[in-house]
Amino acid sequence: MGADLVIYSGAKALEAPTSGFVTGKKQYINYARKQYNGIARPMKIGKEGIMGLLKAMELYFNKDHAAEVKLNLESVAYLNEQINQIKGLTAIQVQDEAGREIYRSQVSVDESLTHKSALTIDAELRSGNPAIHCRKHLLSMGILSFDTRPLGKGDKEIIAARLKEIVEG
Repeated sequence: MGADLVIYSGAKALEAPTSGFVTGKKQYINYARKQYNGIARPMKIGKEGIMGLLKAMELYFNKDHAAEVKLNLESVAYLNEQINQIKGLTAIQVQDEAGREIYRSQVSVDESLTHKSALTIDAELRSGNPAIHCRKHLLSMGILSFDTRPLGKGDKEIIAARLKEIVEG
């Protein structure tokens, strides 16, 4: 696609363990290798991490990505529909910031109606059983964000029910 160098996070891009790799033109790869001569911090990955990355790459390239996106969209739609019935919460579908075909439920909290901040709701979600963790990058702006991709059967229903319990009592 015309890039000289591309750096992938194995964990973020491929659902691998903490890992990554660099690919590109030989000249730029050689620049990256200079870290082994005292420039910058050398990469820290063991044999197990490398094998985990290789397996994750194999699984990633053999996935039915269209089916995965469809399931993700259906889960987000369900979650949004349920959350939008809770007074003081407004849920919308948002696409991943990097433009990947990953969709999330982004929930705005109206404190005047919920009498709780997004930070408080997040703390209550985490302290419950089961603990529910949302993405935290927008909490200080009054927004909870849920990634439905790792959810198992029945998890989205648990999230909706727990939010209703926290907000409505």
